[in-house]
Amino acid sequence: MKYIFFIALFLFALHQGISKDKQVVLISGIVKNIEDERIISTKIKFINSDGVVFEAKSNSVDGAYQQVLPVGEQYSIILEGFLLLDHAVLLNLKNVSKYSEMSRDLNVLKLTEGLELLKIDAFNDNDSETHDSLLTYIKFIKHLLSHQKGLHIDLVINSSDSYFKDKKVKKTVTEKGKKKTKTVTLKNKEQLTELLDLRAEVLREMIKNNNIQERNASVSTDLIITTAPKPVKKTKSKTPPPPKEPVFDLTVKIAKVMKL
Repeated sequence: MKYIFFIALFLFALHQGISKDKQVVLISGIVKNIEDERIISTKIKFINSDGVVFEAKSNSVDGAYQQVLPVGEQYSIILEGFLLLDHAVLLNLKNVSKYSEMSRDLNVLKLTEGLELLKIDAFNDNDSETHDSLLTYIKFIKHLLSHQKGLHIDLVINSSDSYFKDKKVKKTVTEKGKKKTKTVTLKNKEQLTELLDLRAEVLREMIKNNNIQERNASVSTDLIITTAPKPVKKTKSKTPPPPKEPVFDLTVKIAKVMKL
């Protein structure tokens, strides 16, 4: 989903300074559901880097809205009950220095149970260590939940990026009332299960540290049994191999819409 690629830009905007210029921009457009082309009547929030909210409302006749905004800012846009798509997630007025008028139509999807918001390459392969970019996504999720009241999201971790060879380990067992040490073989499935548990623990801690409430977000796992990766053939070509395609090991979806 294109929506994903604008999150880094979005969070960059939240940390920038703002201008004290008194000039304004009049922004207008139409809000439309891209699934059925219906016009949408809802509240529209324009949120600046200080968290100040400018609120508009699209009407029920033709979905039109208007809002006056100070220039010199970059705004995130959130529509109550809907997911905003593509470039419209950000409105950049940082380089505007005088009064102007602009048009921005807003294409949306209704927030419904099961709707996937993000697919993320969150973890290193075969590891519970996260990529640095995951924190950016977590901050975006927190921002979204703070302005979309009544949402509960599920962060589903999967094991599609990992594979383990059989591993022999020593294990203490009790047989006939006596403890014994046995050597057992851990298969790929068992090691993937352990990995998912570790990843879930890491993600829950990250959510907690970013003050996302348990009533708004939960973590679950999806065990995907993988097969051994194909060996990479070595070639004498001077052309570097193409970069590895990311494997999305974390899906963020709506688990419940409690009140919108």
